[in-house]
Amino acid sequence: MCFLGALTFDSLVDSESCCDYLEVSLDGEVVFRISTQDWQANEITLESGFHEISFNYLKDGSVARGEDAAFIDNLVFSSN
Repeated sequence: MCFLGALTFDSLVDSESCCDYLEVSLDGEVVFRISTQDWQANEITLESGFHEISFNYLKDGSVARGEDAAFIDNLVFSSN
């Protein structure tokens, strides 16, 4: 059984701020589209049950900037 809770994580995208981003989805629905070039805190509230969470780095092919990557840190699930 999966419990009600929250998934928290920090994220940073080091690439073109206009065109490349980290997309976070919950059960197939996009909940975050992140392109900030500074660390930011994120939180997803989860209802009881089973869920699919995906993290995808999406990039256009035009220019490479910075490390051209997305970073996730401090990934934590806390149940209520």
